[in-house]
Amino acid sequence: MSTPNYSSGNSRFNDEALTWDSKPEVVRSSALCLETLVTSPLLPSLSATSVLELGCGTGLLTVPLASHVSSILALDTSDGMIGMLDAKISSHEFRNVVAKVRLLEDANDEVLGGRKFGLVVSHLVMHHVPDMAALVGVMFGTLESGGRVWVSDFEDNGPQAELFHPKDKVCGVLFLSLVVVGCVLRGDELTGIA
Repeated sequence: MSTPNYSSGNSRFNDEALTWDSKPEVVRSSALCLETLVTSPLLPSLSATSVLELGCGTGLLTVPLASHVSSILALDTSDGMIGMLDAKISSHEFRNVVAKVRLLEDANDEVLGGRKFGLVVSHLVMHHVPDMAALVGVMFGTLESGGRVWVSDFEDNGPQAELFHPKDKVCGVLFLSLVVVGCVLRGDELTGIA
């Protein structure tokens, strides 16, 4: 891709990284995402699954998910967010989580080390992505045979959306027209994505 597949407004996450985990709505949505992930009948047993997480932030989903999976490669475009996740990885001595600052635009990006994944997870990210079809194509390109993509996000439901993204922080945010919570597709089910 010639232009980054994320908004210029995402630089604010470097500034917000230190206080990100104190946001009740983010903590709650991450806990609900985890609960749904680990109990979903749509996913095979996660214990042997390698996970690619796009937009991992400070690891509110990454850290608790780590005990349920084989490994996680957690990517985010914010140095500040990855710094906070790295501190958690160190303090919990996780050996199955690697965090990197990276905008993933290619399913063969060197950050992946040639690996394919059983599960690609994206939580509260897609509303920041101008070209969702391109990113979904990249996500599916990183899957091993039979792998799955899990996306959870929120919709623009009027004033409720402003609770999560106040007007002063809406730069670069695209509100989705539908709720995508626990949308799971296998790589072999993908059709029509460029």
